[in-house]
Amino acid sequence: MIQGFCITGIILVVFMAVCIVKMGSIKKEIVNTMRFLFSVAILTVLCNIAAVLTVEETVAMLMHGLYFALTDWLVVALFYFAKHYTGYFEKNKTVVRLFSFLSIVDTISLLANLYFKHIFYCEWTDIQQGAFEYSCYAVHTRMPGYLSHILIVYSMALFVIAVFFVKARNTIKLYRRKYDVILYSFVIILGVNIIYRFVNIAIDISVIFYALLAMAIGYFGLMYIPKGLTARLLSFSVKDMSMGILCYDLEGNCIYVNDMAKRLFGQTQSSDYEFFEKYYAEWLEEQGDEELVDTTWREQQIEGDKISYYETKFKRLLDDEGNFVGAYFSIVDMTEEIIKYERERYRATHDELTGIFNRVGFMEQVHMVLENDPDTKRCMMCVDVKDFKLYNEMFGVEAGDKLLIKIAGIMRQEYSENIVYGRLSGDRFAVCMPVERFDEQRITNYIKTAAEKGGNEVYHVHIQLGIYFITDSAMDVSVMCDRGMIAIQSIKQDYQKYAAYYDETLGDQLHKEKKLISGFEEAMDDGQFKMYLQPQIAVDGTLLGAEALVRWMHPVDGLIPPIAFIPLFEQTGYIHKLDMRVWELACKKLAEWKKMGREDLHISVNISAKDFYYIDLYETFTGLVKQYGIAPKNLKLEITETAVMTEMSKQLKLLDRLREFGFHIEIDDFGSGYSSLNTLKDMNVDVVKMDMGFLKKTEHQDRSRIIMDSMIAMSKKLGIAVITEGVETEEQVAFLRTAGCDMFQGYYFDKPMPVEQFEEKYKVS
Repeated sequence: MIQGFCITGIILVVFMAVCIVKMGSIKKEIVNTMRFLFSVAILTVLCNIAAVLTVEETVAMLMHGLYFALTDWLVVALFYFAKHYTGYFEKNKTVVRLFSFLSIVDTISLLANLYFKHIFYCEWTDIQQGAFEYSCYAVHTRMPGYLSHILIVYSMALFVIAVFFVKARNTIKLYRRKYDVILYSFVIILGVNIIYRFVNIAIDISVIFYALLAMAIGYFGLMYIPKGLTARLLSFSVKDMSMGILCYDLEGNCIYVNDMAKRLFGQTQSSDYEFFEKYYAEWLEEQGDEELVDTTWREQQIEGDKISYYETKFKRLLDDEGNFVGAYFSIVDMTEEIIKYERERYRATHDELTGIFNRVGFMEQVHMVLENDPDTKRCMMCVDVKDFKLYNEMFGVEAGDKLLIKIAGIMRQEYSENIVYGRLSGDRFAVCMPVERFDEQRITNYIKTAAEKGGNEVYHVHIQLGIYFITDSAMDVSVMCDRGMIAIQSIKQDYQKYAAYYDETLGDQLHKEKKLISGFEEAMDDGQFKMYLQPQIAVDGTLLGAEALVRWMHPVDGLIPPIAFIPLFEQTGYIHKLDMRVWELACKKLAEWKKMGREDLHISVNISAKDFYYIDLYETFTGLVKQYGIAPKNLKLEITETAVMTEMSKQLKLLDRLREFGFHIEIDDFGSGYSSLNTLKDMNVDVVKMDMGFLKKTEHQDRSRIIMDSMIAMSKKLGIAVITEGVETEEQVAFLRTAGCDMFQGYYFDKPMPVEQFEEKYKVS
């Protein structure tokens, strides 16, 4: 029997050692406690085997003492495992410290027993068990100190049992088994150990059960129970999934169908898998002899007015060696997702106000049409409501929205198959249609109808068309629209025209404009913008000063006239930078003239309407005259009456501050605006510059002269000096002198010229 006990113990020790090695790669806290448990169990078994095999009394006493001490630590190891396995006492370390302290004290006492014999004593014992006889040193005499060891061991053991018992009773049924298995095993082993203690058996066979318990904990704690729980949890998860699951074995037998799959196939009342096996067989037949591969497809079902969409995945199941062992289908009802996607897609590609395509949707749809049918000749027609912002201000946003809805309604009514239309932005629309469907007169009539309905007897809406005949279907759709809008820009100021066509001339013009805009910063840095001066002459022919004008001396294109870039820079907002450059050049030149003793000459500079918004004009001009040390009156400031029409009270206050500082304010192009007299009534100015239009030839020449004569006389009575620009003939000079004009400017006297030429000709030195 002793040989069998030892062999069994050695086998268990080897097995536990292998388990420790196997657990070496697992980095979990609970695995660390199991390593500790296995290690103590190994030592416990080895000490017990050594105790029964030795023939030396002292060694036997030592091994039995170590064995009893290791049972303390075996229970401590069990407690550590219970702590992590159940989650109890994770933060409370008092119990852990108490158990460890008691075990240390008991261990020291048991080792001291070798000398003091205060706990137990070993005697050589002959034991006969049936046909087997054997002798060993067994524990026969137990001292009172042995009782303290028993109390420590069993109190800790009962505590561990209580932990597992409470956890098992307080958890749900699904998880109870993982605690019950260990609980019952430990109770059985504890019972065997009690029998050994009190029946006085020579060999403690409970140590074998301790080793078996350690292995049971390893198996049930890390493998069987977790895997079983995982399988059941997966089963519950799959059962309640929002997708249908069908599982099949290698032979095509259906082994599992969840509730969702039954609902999708209308088999909720059937528990027979025959229907699903037939489904799999038919599907396999459709695949033919081809090798099965993982695949995904979508299909739809129509039941009356309801359309349902499903996505099905077929997945092969392979074992660890890559062998085909079964398969499953997952079926997802995509109806809600697809409907939601279509709604989101509609919102992303359609205009909320009009219900037609927005810019994104229009571009995508046109691109698709051109890609699918590149041979059909098509044209791009852009639609623009002129001065739509003003229309909104006059009639309100609601009226503006109604107008846009009417235009969209005309497109919806007029255009259908093979024609794409949409709202690009604000008041801009676009239509892409086959050339054969394009009829300018018919379209213009529809547009006029929409315009008439949108306006009234006072205000007439003006809608314009820009047409581009598509020559390259691969061209970006946005470029096609841009070309249609370029065509509209060419007639933007013409209220008599409703339609314009894009041609290469317009394209060249656009290219030139972009080139000028892109070259602005470089031109500023290189000093390509030059100040020119056009003399301003008194009635007696004396030079009074000059107007500062700007010319662009391009290193490649040569002299670029102002008409080519000034309006462009007005639109882009660059004009304020250019104006500031000219103002500084004028101040610098006035400072040079001052040093020469010519403080009698002035330079007039122009202020654009945009300058009021981009620059602090008061700080800029006062700063310039202070910087260059010139008199403010020598830098005359020219503004157009339209420049102060917006936020008029604010702008008039600004002009008054500039006049108080000493600047002279001039109204440029006086008489060209619709409220000149009203402006003159409210604006404090020093000079009015008469519009040159009054001097042009007309059928009513006498009326023009009478009006101009009256305007000059009125200005004189208001104490305002008058300068007339655009003077070209001696006859005009004579008339203006008679009418009382103070200064003249025009080609009759001189064209604008470079500063050096001006100084040389007029002896400014």
